[in-house]
Amino acid sequence: MSQDEFELTFLSADQFDLKSMEGQTTRYRRARPYTPSPVDPDTFQRGLQTVRFLRDAAGKVVALELTNPALRRIRFTTRRP
Repeated sequence: MSQDEFELTFLSADQFDLKSMEGQTTRYRRARPYTPSPVDPDTFQRGLQTVRFLRDAAGKVVALELTNPALRRIRFTTRRP
């Protein structure tokens, strides 16, 4: 079992400070929700990031495609058991 110690100080429902055993304090906050802007019915964009849902001939979503400045058209496909 680890003997590391730390201290948490809750500043609000959305923020806390974590103090390490070395004495370094880091402030964390709850991630803020965001809503991407629709480009078309299956494509959404936030800044330079684009998410596109890909459909088969029947209209069922079969993949999600992610594009950002570092990665282009990374495809995540559904798996069938």
